[in-house]
Amino acid sequence: MSKLLESGLLLRWGLVLIAVMLSAALITNSVLSYRNVDRAATSLAMAEGESLFREVEARLAALRGPVTSAQLEWMLEAADNLHGLAVVSDRAGELASAGEVAEWSGSLPPPPGGAFVNLRTTRAVFIKGLRDRPPPRRGPGDERRRRRRETRGERDEGRPPRRPPMPHHLVMVFEPELADQSRAAAIQNVVLGGMASGASLIAAGFIWRLLVQRERLQQRRHEEGTLRTLGEMSAVLAHEIRNPLASLKGNAQLLTERLPAESAEHQKALRLVSEATRLERLSTDLLELARSQEPSRSTTNVKNLIEQAVEVAGVPGVKIVAFEAPESWRVDADRIQQVLVNLIRNAHQANLKQANLKQAHVDQVSVQETRVSEEATTQADVTVGAQESRGVLHLAVLDRGPGVDDDVASRIFEPFFTTRTQGTGLGLAVSRRIVEMHGGEITASPREGGGSVFAVKLPEDAAP
Repeated sequence: MSKLLESGLLLRWGLVLIAVMLSAALITNSVLSYRNVDRAATSLAMAEGESLFREVEARLAALRGPVTSAQLEWMLEAADNLHGLAVVSDRAGELASAGEVAEWSGSLPPPPGGAFVNLRTTRAVFIKGLRDRPPPRRGPGDERRRRRRETRGERDEGRPPRRPPMPHHLVMVFEPELADQSRAAAIQNVVLGGMASGASLIAAGFIWRLLVQRERLQQRRHEEGTLRTLGEMSAVLAHEIRNPLASLKGNAQLLTERLPAESAEHQKALRLVSEATRLERLSTDLLELARSQEPSRSTTNVKNLIEQAVEVAGVPGVKIVAFEAPESWRVDADRIQQVLVNLIRNAHQANLKQANLKQAHVDQVSVQETRVSEEATTQADVTVGAQESRGVLHLAVLDRGPGVDDDVASRIFEPFFTTRTQGTGLGLAVSRRIVEMHGGEITASPREGGGSVFAVKLPEDAAP
């Protein structure tokens, strides 16, 4: 937990979680509000439909004779928000219609009782049964007419009774202004909620990026402080060790020249020279790692730089692919050559390790007891590539070794971290230091088909 707090990872994920929960709450609240408003809009449309229905029904009651389409057209002209009217019979179908009701009246079933409303975009369809016209008022001649009907009824005895009046329904298409306004406001709230949630997520991402940059800056400062201390130690090491070491190495070389080649003393002298050379390389790497001098850039031929690095590395069978490389680039040639030499030698060592593993599997003996032949060493697959893209020089060193694991890739450029028993853990750290001083980046990733890819990106320097 303390490591998570120190790295800031817990803080970043907590911030993201809060932003996601806030966004989810805003969206959920907006959707629920829209659903409630949608139900309320249906009730408002029903109320508006009832009001218009009573008005139209009163006008229909005042008419004499069957309703015609011309009369319905006249009613539409008299109302502002009515867009369609139709009188429909359950038996005979549509009796009269006017306006936009034709596309609605046939597709909606008549209500079993009461009223029915359906909201469709900016229109509402309202259907309700019309009441039968009231019977005429009784007058002085009502008794005489009753007697006549009774007499006629006796004469008409045996005839079927008259049909009851057919039920009629009124179909109205109108514009529900209040419902539309409430739904528009609900949609606006949903949009605002979505924008607010999106803004919170964007803000969380922005703060995440700032925190990451802040942590990287702190890590960079910590590394610079470590390198500064290391530089002071390296300076002492250079004065106190390098001079005696050089003298020891020189005397050991003289001994190898004078002693017989087959003698045990000669082998010991050779081992002494080898160890002195290794310690000398270690002190040089320490000084280079702590070196803070800005790179001395100059216009350099990229292809020649790669060829010289391959020659200095002394690795056989290196393939150079530089067809898309620029003719020249402004870099510190000596220091970039040092980066390439380190990467090429590491790639060669990775190939040797993989070849040892394969040979050990074939011979079924331990890896420590197996050695690779000169032929296998010559056939080691190391490729160095270069190309330019969008103002950035891309250099890559590819091998066919065992590859780089994810846990190793995260630490492989740290000082003193190594996976080899004879390694110092400074070569890749020095390489990263040099590349970063050029404003670039170095990464390690798996290679398709097996192996690793060490990629270097060097941005273009606009200085003359």
